[in-house]
Amino acid sequence: MKIFGVGLAAIAYLAIDPFGFRQRAIDNLPAYVEKQAPIIMEAQEKALGIKYSGKPNFKFALPQDAEDKPLDPFLAVYKPSDTTIYLSNAKVPITSENSFTNFHVSFDIFANVYYADETIAHELGHFYVDQLNNSLQFKAPGFIADTLPDFGVRLVSEGIAEYFSRKLGDSTDYFSDSQWPILPIHIFKPFHLYEGGYHLVKPVIDNYGKEGIEYLMFHLPDTLDDIYDLPEYQKQTLEELSTVVYRKEVPHGDSIEVPIGKLGYSSEKELFSTDYNSCSALLVDGEKGAVLAHVFASSRYQGILDAEHAVKTSLDVLQKEGNQHAEAILIAGNQQHFDIITKDLERYGIPIRKVELADNYRNAGVIGSKIFFGARDVSYNPLTDSLTVTEKTRVFKN
Repeated sequence: MKIFGVGLAAIAYLAIDPFGFRQRAIDNLPAYVEKQAPIIMEAQEKALGIKYSGKPNFKFALPQDAEDKPLDPFLAVYKPSDTTIYLSNAKVPITSENSFTNFHVSFDIFANVYYADETIAHELGHFYVDQLNNSLQFKAPGFIADTLPDFGVRLVSEGIAEYFSRKLGDSTDYFSDSQWPILPIHIFKPFHLYEGGYHLVKPVIDNYGKEGIEYLMFHLPDTLDDIYDLPEYQKQTLEELSTVVYRKEVPHGDSIEVPIGKLGYSSEKELFSTDYNSCSALLVDGEKGAVLAHVFASSRYQGILDAEHAVKTSLDVLQKEGNQHAEAILIAGNQQHFDIITKDLERYGIPIRKVELADNYRNAGVIGSKIFFGARDVSYNPLTDSLTVTEKTRVFKN
């Protein structure tokens, strides 16, 4: 698919006209959009607690590559490559395959103000996500081009855009979990992309705002398990967002202790964490401070940092603290961590200062009734840029 944002918002419904002139016709679409788009953007900023850093371009015909479209109709399109919202004022046939009903009608999206505002608000949601992604030092890979690579990205993208539109009017969620299709391919239908997408993201953005949008961008429903059980994906997303996964400047004498399965950030104090065995130590050092992650060996426990989330969560913390550049040191406690974390560091373009796969069991053995094996303590001082790894032996009764 060669289009980033597909504007079908007008086929959905709003019970409230946010601008007070529901049925007025539009005589001059370019003039209307020039005047109305800033009003809609200001309303969205107040309603969502966000801030636009600029405004998109507008063109009043669909781009040529819209002909290669898997979904009909296109009423509006946002393309990141030229930060342009393309609006079509042509009448578009609505069929049972691309509508929320079984009616066959000819629909002129810009025949009146109500539907025009709704569509513009939806496309501005795509524009905001693009702006947000461009503002991040470490960008969400699924949102950097005109192409939406899979329906996990499309589902989240259209859901966020619908949220931007419906926040100005009727924000009721009319979708239920029982309406998700049995076969994931059917999620490509507009009803599931737009109504279902809105249902999926609404509680996340309701509760976490911009942070929730960022989280969705980087934690897409992109596995078969996610797609086949979207309610569980939504549940896990809300649970993970509710868990504080790092502690900022928590003093422990002159140091900040990082518990097992957590992160610690410091700009001045030493970071330290103890008893690494099959867990991994990930240090991501920025120009203003550093994150030390104690990456837990198992991913089975809620609220515990695992290898799949270690890099992205560390980068989120660094960026929130004003760091724009970073490099990493990884001491992996097992091969799986080594593979996952080094791949993610490469994916986000983070230089690796040092990486090793620790041999935690090289001193393992049994003496009498006791089992012993190697372990490590790790500390890092961001002021002196010094990393200390202390090897030790942990002993358990047999």
